[in-house]
Amino acid sequence: MKRTPRQFHCPEPWTTGPLSTPIPSIYVPKASPNQDLAKQFIQEQIFSKWFQQWSYNRYGKLPVITEFYEDLGWYVDEAAMMLKMAENGVYMPKYRGSEELLDIFLEHIHGVLLGLKSPAEGLAAIRKDIETRKVDLTRLDI
Repeated sequence: MKRTPRQFHCPEPWTTGPLSTPIPSIYVPKASPNQDLAKQFIQEQIFSKWFQQWSYNRYGKLPVITEFYEDLGWYVDEAAMMLKMAENGVYMPKYRGSEELLDIFLEHIHGVLLGLKSPAEGLAAIRKDIETRKVDLTRLDI
C-alpha cells in the first residue's frame, strides 16, 4: 500500500511537498505571494502560549513548546505524564522510505501485539519486507 507523505515526516518543513509546504496541520501554498507573512503568523500566533494552551484545552492537542505545559486547564496530570514521556523518548531517524517503512511496521506489529507471532518472528518479517520491497533507508536527518 502506497501512502502520500505525512506532514510530520517531512525533512525540511519549508521546502518539501509538491504544491504546498507542510507544517503540522498547516499548509502554506508555494505559489502564495505571502509565504513570509504566513510563516510569521505561524510563529507568532500558532506557536504562541495562548494558542497552544487553547488548542490543548479545546481539542487535546499537546503544546509543542515545553514551557507552555504550565497552567493547562484540563488533564494536567496526564499532560505532565506525556511531557515526561516525550522528554525521556528517543529520537527516531528519518529515512527517504519512512512512509513505506511505517506501513511495513504496521502490517506486522498487530500480530505481535495480539500474540499471533513472537516478537522475533515479527522483526524477521519486517526485515524481510524491507529487503523485498527495497525500502530506501537513506537518512534524511544527517
